Amino acid sequence: MALLAVNDHWAKAAYGTWFTGKLSDFAGVVFFPLLVELLPVGAGIVGRRRAVLITALGFTLVKTLPAATGAWNTLFGAVYQAVGWADGARLICDPTDLIALSALVLPLFLIPPVDGSRIASRSSQPAS
Repeated sequence: MALLAVNDHWAKAAYGTWFTGKLSDFAGVVFFPLLVELLPVGAGIVGRRRAVLITALGFTLVKTLPAATGAWNTLFGAVYQAVGWADGARLICDPTDLIALSALVLPLFLIPPVDGSRIASRSSQPAS
């Protein structure tokens, strides 16, 4: 997450090259499923495999379909403005970025999954 934040909000502005763009794609593809995994769905959480699948499908759409890229940028442009990052990172429709999908091996096989039972039990406890 730190790599993604530093790259998107500093390195791209200071050293914007193809490398900072690809680095952002790889870091985002690793981080995004870890975030999606924690989304509550029904009685549990999304889970790692579904989160990786959601990430792969979404990333493929925004990197290959201009309409999907525009929708993503509109949605997250509003989020960035709401948190005070008026110049938030924008995605670019670039099918060559699909190479970053190879990084999904990290969250799928190498990063330990979150214990959903602990998250569910914490969220169901009354506030102290």
